[in-house]
Amino acid sequence: MKWHAKEHELDRLAKPCGGIRRVWFYGATAFAASVCESFLWVVEKAGGTPEDFDVRFVDRDEAKQQAPLCGRPVFSPETFWAEFAPGSDIAVLLVNEKSALEIAARLPGSPTDGIPCAFSIEEFTRFCPVLIWLRYQKLYFWGADNFMSSHCNLRCENCIIRHTHRQNKRKLPPEEVLRHLDEIFEKVDFVGELIYGIADGLAYDRLPELLDYAASHYGGRIQKITLITNGTIMPKPDVLDAMKRNDVYVVVDDYRAEVPLCRQNYERVLAVLRDHGIRHEGRRYSFWYDYRLGTANRSFLSEEDLIESFDSCICGSQQIYYGWAGHKVYRCLLSALAVEFGFIAETPNEYVNLNEVSKAELLEFVIGYTLKGHLDACAVCTGAYLGCTDNQIPVAVQATGKEQAL
Repeated sequence: MKWHAKEHELDRLAKPCGGIRRVWFYGATAFAASVCESFLWVVEKAGGTPEDFDVRFVDRDEAKQQAPLCGRPVFSPETFWAEFAPGSDIAVLLVNEKSALEIAARLPGSPTDGIPCAFSIEEFTRFCPVLIWLRYQKLYFWGADNFMSSHCNLRCENCIIRHTHRQNKRKLPPEEVLRHLDEIFEKVDFVGELIYGIADGLAYDRLPELLDYAASHYGGRIQKITLITNGTIMPKPDVLDAMKRNDVYVVVDDYRAEVPLCRQNYERVLAVLRDHGIRHEGRRYSFWYDYRLGTANRSFLSEEDLIESFDSCICGSQQIYYGWAGHKVYRCLLSALAVEFGFIAETPNEYVNLNEVSKAELLEFVIGYTLKGHLDACAVCTGAYLGCTDNQIPVAVQATGKEQAL
């Protein structure tokens, strides 16, 4: 989307956002419950009340309809179709892609000034900050990645930061990481998930300092601090203590099928987290995307095609990326990497300066407004799109060399 009226691009949505009264989460699953909890959390933090939104779940499983989820009722699809009211209701479709497309096709497309009736999870995480801003004048993002290091002990051929295996490894001193965190919260009111893990979260040697600071200074403004690791690195005792006292959520990627060291350590990592009472989950990707960052050449696309491609890409839809370069906020990690690796020139089209933009401008940029209507990185990246499998590739294929035990 191209900027035409900075700070006022969302004005037309104020009235329809104010009219939303009911939110249906379609699919009564554990994941749907987590999405609902995130939404209810920020509504409360922003100053809302339980009466602001009638939040409901939908599921065809009659057993699930007998008990509330997140304290909210679970209704049948028949009730959903009978009661859904375009203009005051929205539906977040947290079911498989085929079912989601079928449900969305039955709902009106966009009856209320650009606000659709149905949202995928990617669309909802982009829309939720808009709703919170227009209803409560609070700046919220679903996630924020506070960059600390590009270090990782694996050598995945198609990792988006694979260039760091060669000449571009970076590690910021903790003072700089913490300063960046302060800068984020000088502008942003609330963050759903503060993420440490662009590379491997456990590869940073002064991690406890970062976790202690984030929790003690901004714990009331962050719903969840998340650390991502690759299942090969055993956390040290001081790291375990810091994760426990700060209630850090750990995501352990499961690469046992591809990485010998992961086969050796994965269960041990889960066991030590479990023994220390640290919340965690194992995560197995069925595929990665090959973005061909830096080698893709889409310069043949027209400006209109680049804008359409950018608007439908899911890569930057959920969070902000900060700490790569001074006060610059990127809305897509691939854009930040394209600048970092010299694939594109750094221009004001790729970022906004946190010290120079208003809250409204920052929100507009993160949800997809830019000077050109797209990012320059779109010309050297294939992106990722719902329903498109053309650039899906196997996960964690190791390049020549050996992973390192840290």
